[in-house]
Amino acid sequence: MTKIQKQKLFFWLVISLAILILFGNKNFWRLVKAYRERASLRQQLQKLEAENKELQKDIYLLEHNDQAIEKIAREELGMTKPGEIEYRVKKTKK
Repeated sequence: MTKIQKQKLFFWLVISLAILILFGNKNFWRLVKAYRERASLRQQLQKLEAENKELQKDIYLLEHNDQAIEKIAREELGMTKPGEIEYRVKKTKK
């Protein structure tokens, strides 16, 4: 067998193997899909873990810091201390 014949044989074997993997094996595509889904789930997990850390930090502040509770009461709920007067300034459009 000559060198050129060996190269042609090798070429056709590689092409045949690629066709077999890509089109003849449904499990290969399932594996690709599962790999992509796994990567997506890992990203979601990282986001949720970061969000969980922030929430744990907020919980700690609310349990141990009265100023944090007061800040939320004033900013988000519009509450005031007894005897305080709240002033609201209306913005006008120009």
